[in-house]
Amino acid sequence: MSSKEKTSNIIYYEAPEKIENLWIDKNSLSNDFENGKGRIILKDSVRKIDGKAFAECLGLTSVVIPDSIEKIGVAAFFNCQYLTSAVIPNSVAEIGETAFCGCYSLKSLFIPESVVKIGNGAFRFCLDLTSIIVDKNNKKYNSGDNCNAIIETKTNTLLFGCLNTVIPNSVTEIAAHAFTACSLRSIVVPDSVKKIGAMAFRFCSSLESVVIPDSVLEIDGWVFEGCESLKSVKISGSVGKVGFFAFHGCKSLTSFVIPDSVEEIGDYAFRNCTALSSIVIPDSVTKIGNNAFYGCTALTEMNIPSSVTEIGEDAFCGCTDLSSVKIPNSVEKIGEGAFGRCCSLMSVMIPVLVKQLSNRTFACCSNLKSVVLPASLEVIGDSAFWGCHKLKFVMIPDSVKTIGEEAFKGCEELSEETRERISAKIVLGSKIKN
Repeated sequence: MSSKEKTSNIIYYEAPEKIENLWIDKNSLSNDFENGKGRIILKDSVRKIDGKAFAECLGLTSVVIPDSIEKIGVAAFFNCQYLTSAVIPNSVAEIGETAFCGCYSLKSLFIPESVVKIGNGAFRFCLDLTSIIVDKNNKKYNSGDNCNAIIETKTNTLLFGCLNTVIPNSVTEIAAHAFTACSLRSIVVPDSVKKIGAMAFRFCSSLESVVIPDSVLEIDGWVFEGCESLKSVKISGSVGKVGFFAFHGCKSLTSFVIPDSVEEIGDYAFRNCTALSSIVIPDSVTKIGNNAFYGCTALTEMNIPSSVTEIGEDAFCGCTDLSSVKIPNSVEKIGEGAFGRCCSLMSVMIPVLVKQLSNRTFACCSNLKSVVLPASLEVIGDSAFWGCHKLKFVMIPDSVKTIGEEAFKGCEELSEETRERISAKIVLGSKIKN
């Protein structure tokens, strides 16, 4: 190294071969490489590693950023999958969004005193992280009492955690994506936490149990989506809504008790929870969202409380083992396809406040034999009972004005009298509006 060279503006890295790209060409004086080790001497004017500068450098295994750098740009090291070590100097003030996202092999992380801004998803999908330390002199962020997390000091929001995180009881909010795809097996949420952000534990495929305390008032969407090993969940009695996609794809979840503080089950909340055989819905719930229990193939019975007024589209579609369902008289609307492909369902009674049976409501319920329709019903939608091969008895009340196309197609066992009554009220060439 010549006397004119400064160690403070040199990027040191390790890789199986020399890293070359447009950013290096534009911003460096030289780029030397020998025996798996590289040295990039930056121009004196360079204060930032630009966005995507080293993105998807799959051979990069370690990098030491010089203290001439003040900002690491958006996606600067995005998807450097084999990067195990990254040294961030005490000169960097800002780490951009997704700067190290997808650095699956990164083992540890140290946030220096100088950092005052960390962008969304800066360390998302760093799956092997086991240690996170924030310099104790950093005024914007902290890591609690060595809790292995990044916490925003002013708001007490946990922004990012890892496998070894222990959430301190000073945290009031767990931010969106805080543990996305983390390898943790269990987590204790302290009773200081009031909100869990969207996708906070999404795709934590090893997570088996979680306890959410009474202090939590809000659980956003996708919070536990794709947690395939999740078997035990205890939700507080203060949560007002189970958010959309909240437990979507939790394939090991066998039972769930919804607390009586919940008023709405969000869209897709339990979709494809294929092992879910028991669900308790309290009489505080007024709405079951679209696709809420779609594909819950282990559900055998469903007692819908008398507080529910609306059942969303495809809410129980594909619940192939559902043989018994009680729809209370409080229900005013049953969405399109709500009970489609419930192959084990044998009988059903439509409540008195329902005026319109939506399209595909009971389509492909191949074992459905008996249906009781209320005297208030005015419309039977398109394909409402399509493919109900064993349907024998259905009394069409005088109140029914129109029957949609193919509403009873494939119902071979209906009596001739019933078929004539249906034919007289079918609307051809138009779709019934839901």
